[in-house]
Amino acid sequence: MRSGFKTCLMMAICMLFIFPSIIYAEKSSSNEVNDATTVINKKMDEQFKELQQIPNLLVSSFTDERGYTGIKVTFFHNELFQGGISGPYKFVRTPLRNLSSSVISYPLTNLSIQAYSKNPQSALGKANVVKNYFIKDGIDSRRLRAEGNDNYDSTRDHIDITLRVSARMIEAAQSGTLK
Repeated sequence: MRSGFKTCLMMAICMLFIFPSIIYAEKSSSNEVNDATTVINKKMDEQFKELQQIPNLLVSSFTDERGYTGIKVTFFHNELFQGGISGPYKFVRTPLRNLSSSVISYPLTNLSIQAYSKNPQSALGKANVVKNYFIKDGIDSRRLRAEGNDNYDSTRDHIDITLRVSARMIEAAQSGTLK
């Protein structure tokens, strides 16, 4: 009977003192993740609002698979590459430069440049032209990825520039250094 009493007493002590602290620790780390996500999404919303103010940019936001806000900017090929793919057409250089300035001022995002065209080789070439334009404008090439996409499902060739949260941004938010 004594060993049964000791076992019950130990279980009661665990229930009262140990298990609640484990549950509290799990909840607090979960809250830290939620707080970091909130800070990140607030920062991304701030950039989204800034980009919406730039004339001639078609901007939308989305929530990615991790729960973070992402930003997509779309350019149509005929607006970007009038007369060939040697470089962006004069009309869009200002919106591209303004986009570039915004991207530089938010250094903890990564950019994916996806070109959509009936010809995947041409699409990749156009994505690389935009990538090189951004590099010349001062964006770190490690933040950029260019892709030609053969999932062509549109009546118009276009380029989507997607801004996503980087691992560095997540680390900064979790450590409390992202403001």
